[in-house]
Amino acid sequence: AEREHAIQSGAANYAESLPVEYTPSPEYQALYQDALERSGERIATAVGVVTELVLAARNNQPVLVSLARAGTPIGILMRRWAQAVHGIDAPHFTMSIVRGVGLDQVALRYLAANFDPARIMFVDGWTGKGAISKELAAALDAFEKSDGVRFPADLAVLADPGHCVELYGTRED
Repeated sequence: AEREHAIQSGAANYAESLPVEYTPSPEYQALYQDALERSGERIATAVGVVTELVLAARNNQPVLVSLARAGTPIGILMRRWAQAVHGIDAPHFTMSIVRGVGLDQVALRYLAANFDPARIMFVDGWTGKGAISKELAAALDAFEKSDGVRFPADLAVLADPGHCVELYGTRED
């Protein structure tokens, strides 16, 4: 309650006070397995769709950069799809993005030094109101001003119920 109050009041940022995560209970794991059985095929199809769009957008040479945390499993699944279906070994990274703070500048400098920025594709799990899309664009604009490197600001997501991006696997939530 204290953490939530501090975040809502603006006294703290959610990324500065991450909660303790506990090992899931057997009941929670059973719920997860049930959800996986019910939706696994639908999710796999959405992973395939978004991966194919990203491959086309980056000339079959994407560097996948997942936005922590929701983007990480999606980026991993996209990488696996590209490898299994096309034999493409797409590099995959995860970086943090925090509303009001932006992107990890050290990570952006690493990407700029090691890859053609045009190959970078940012990945997230889903959209809501588009806040992360806007934060991403603003952070990349600021990085271009400070470091002179322009990364594309397009974002690929598994689910786009908010209709915020062009590259998505599904618009279902």
